[in-house]
Amino acid sequence: MADLLGKLEEAKQTGLLHLVQLNLRAVPSDLFRLNFSALYRLDLGFNHVRVLPDAIGQLAALEFLWLNDNPLQSIPPSIHKCVKLQVLDLNRTELRDLPCELGRMQHLIVLDLDRVPLAAKLLAATQVVGKSEKQAQAVCASVLRYLHRKDVRRQQKQILFEKLKDGPYRESADTNDGMERIHRLMKRAIKEFPTEDDVQSLIRNLERLFPPNLITASDHPSATATAMRAHFVQLKQDNQKKKLAAELELKIRNIYFDRIDPVAVEPMVLSIYTEIKSLKDIKFLIRYATSLFPPTAAEVDGAELRDRLAALQDEMARY
Repeated sequence: MADLLGKLEEAKQTGLLHLVQLNLRAVPSDLFRLNFSALYRLDLGFNHVRVLPDAIGQLAALEFLWLNDNPLQSIPPSIHKCVKLQVLDLNRTELRDLPCELGRMQHLIVLDLDRVPLAAKLLAATQVVGKSEKQAQAVCASVLRYLHRKDVRRQQKQILFEKLKDGPYRESADTNDGMERIHRLMKRAIKEFPTEDDVQSLIRNLERLFPPNLITASDHPSATATAMRAHFVQLKQDNQKKKLAAELELKIRNIYFDRIDPVAVEPMVLSIYTEIKSLKDIKFLIRYATSLFPPTAAEVDGAELRDRLAALQDEMARY
């Protein structure tokens, strides 16, 4: 005990604390009660520590943390508050999982996870190919990317749930059954939106995408989710068409310049859209507009443009 107290006192001055092979079963509580704000190196390797306390987040100056060779079973989410942490050694611990918050750590460059019984998905994130001298950094970067995606996904789910229960399903959120139905529908729906951007779009458009009748929707969550995805794709295409319409208007103005009434451009685009419907064809039309549009604006006809476009595509396919 005297040796431990001596090390703690010395660490206040040096910023270094080595507590290796001291048969510790817990992180000394004095480490958080006393003033260790300048501590930047902490070595707790080769002990019997099973739990890292939540208070670890108080060590904001920490840059190097060794927890190797402990029967450690969990890392608290507060670890992300150690914003200066660069090296985290978890070799030969009993960890199955890591907190998603670890993915927020921008200065962490080495994350040692040798001989750790990680869960399958997390273990897969450690499997990287690279030169041996850069292996540790590559593993760290891969794991942090995985945890960051997981962290963002979790936050998005929480935001979506809050908006659903405070928005379209606020009346149902007053009961346990209603809350369970919201969770059930959201859990299935979010599987149809696999990327971060997709979920952001789902959140922005939830009033248009989630059905107003929660009971019917949650009774058939798979069918509802599939329909929501189809509606989402349609909305996305409609938005892209609007953007392309503006681009097509500019192209037409450039082609005919002072030979077309500006008021006539928008109706012309709408008439073209009735004949040329797919995004692929609209993009093709814009790209090859100078070859496809007739000499004068008065000759522009949607059906004729469609035929010219198809002919040019066929001609280009032959070469």
